[in-house]
Amino acid sequence: MLTRALSSLLYSDWREFGAIRILSPLKPDVVIDNVRRTDHDVIVPEELKEFGVTGLGAEVKGSRFEMHWIAESGFASPRMRGSVSAVENGSRIAVRFNGGPIDGLLTASLPLMAIAGMLAGRSPWYWVALGGISVGLLVMSQRNRSAHPMRERLIQLISIAAKAPH
Repeated sequence: MLTRALSSLLYSDWREFGAIRILSPLKPDVVIDNVRRTDHDVIVPEELKEFGVTGLGAEVKGSRFEMHWIAESGFASPRMRGSVSAVENGSRIAVRFNGGPIDGLLTASLPLMAIAGMLAGRSPWYWVALGGISVGLLVMSQRNRSAHPMRERLIQLISIAAKAPH
């Protein structure tokens, strides 16, 4: 019995590496139902309305789910992906945040622009690369400014889904 409990605590699926884990006394199917209903039951917090958020999107496939805020301006919000698995006395929810394609492009473009600026010397391409880096950093800072409260609220919603009775 002790070996099985210890093994359960030590076991970690590779998809859970670096994830936020929430334990729930509810069965996995109840937690998944709560997540599925979340996008209909949620009221958008006032602090997110300043970013143009109008609703919440939640997609469930089996024991996996994805949640994100919907914005009228097309502004991309952080996507939270997660899974629910059964444990001895309830379920374990593992969630992580993934960046979208825009985040990947911004991150990849910064070192490329820096290399282009170094290779170009003090030619006009140097100034184009420097301007590109500046714009990229500005865009990233604005995206991060809105991402923190959005992430915080998504984690709060999952915590509620983990504890809410069916």
